Amino acid sequence: MAQEMLDPMAPASRERPLTVLAYTVYITCDIRWQVVGGIARIYGRVNVDGYPADVEVIIQKRTGAEPWTEVARVRTIPATGTYAYDWLIGYADACYDWEWRALEARTGISSTTIFVAGAHFTELTLTAPAEATPGESITVSGRLRYEDAPGVWVPISGASIPIYVDGVLKGTVTTGADGSYSLIITAPTTSGTYTIRATYAGTVPGAAAAFAILGFQVGLPPELQPLVQYASYALAALPVLAVVGAVGYAELTKRR
Repeated sequence: MAQEMLDPMAPASRERPLTVLAYTVYITCDIRWQVVGGIARIYGRVNVDGYPADVEVIIQKRTGAEPWTEVARVRTIPATGTYAYDWLIGYADACYDWEWRALEARTGISSTTIFVAGAHFTELTLTAPAEATPGESITVSGRLRYEDAPGVWVPISGASIPIYVDGVLKGTVTTGADGSYSLIITAPTTSGTYTIRATYAGTVPGAAAAFAILGFQVGLPPELQPLVQYASYALAALPVLAVVGAVGYAELTKRR
C-alpha cells in the first residue's frame, strides 16, 4: 500500500558567478583654505583591486555634525581612475571649516574625510607718525575688519594685535567693538629708519600673514612725502568670524 507524502518536493540547485571587487576611494585638496572668489580643487582617485576604476564619484561636504550635502557628481578618467572638482568659494562658505568626502556612486564606499576652509577677505590698517625724536612717545593705531558681502565691511573685535619695531615686540593691544586699536610706544633712542609692524595672526590652519603697507619717502620735506597705501588681502574664516591673518607696516624716521 502506497504511503502518502505531505508536500512532496524534488531537490534543486543553481549556480552563478560572484565577483568580489575591492574599491578604494581617495580624496585630497590642493589647498587647506581659500578666499572668497577663489577656487579650491578637490580631487582624488578610485581604484578597484588596485587598478584605476571607471566610475561615478559623489562629492559631499558638511559642517560640524550636520548631514552630508551632495555638491557634485563627477566621472573618473578611465586610464587613471582620477577625478576632480573645482569648488568656487562664495561668501556663504567663508565662515566655516568644511569637511569633505567622496563616495563611489554605485557601492557607496567612502573615502576618508578632509577639511577645507572658506575665508573672507580681511583688512588691517596701520597709522603711525612719519618722524619722531629719540625716546619720544608715539601712537600706533589702525583698524581690523573683514568683507562680509561685496563692499560690506564688518569690524573684528576682541582681536590681539602685537606691535613690533624692527622685529622687537613693543606691546599687544586688543581691537575694540569697531575693530580699532591704538597703542602708545616709545621710539628708539638711536637715530635711523625703523619699521613698525602690526600683526593679526588669525585662525585659518596653515595661513601665512598677509599685509598692508604704509610707506613714506624718508628724507623729503613733509609736503613731498607721498603716502602709499597698499590694500591688504588677509584672509579670514571659521565659525566665529575669525580672520586668517593680517599685518601692517609703517616706516618711522627719527630726528636727531
